[in-house]
Amino acid sequence: MKRNIDLVRQILLKTEELGFLNRSFELSIEDYSKEEISYHVKLLAQAGYLEAEYISCKELTEWNPISLTWSGHEFLDAARDNTVWNKAKSK
Repeated sequence: MKRNIDLVRQILLKTEELGFLNRSFELSIEDYSKEEISYHVKLLAQAGYLEAEYISCKELTEWNPISLTWSGHEFLDAARDNTVWNKAKSK
């Protein structure tokens, strides 16, 4: 699966919005499958931007976010503005 930087940004924004729960939660983002979201949550956890939980049972394996890390907040602060985001993506 290919990394999608726009999905990364959306996951971070949603996690910031919902991350006060102090437990993992399942994300739903329009136009993306659960598998795509789970894969990108895993990537973000590996990169140190999210705390995440891996859930595995017979019919289910997925990564769900818990909260942003300091680095995740820093990245999101830089990526929040659409003009700055689109400019950065073009480079």
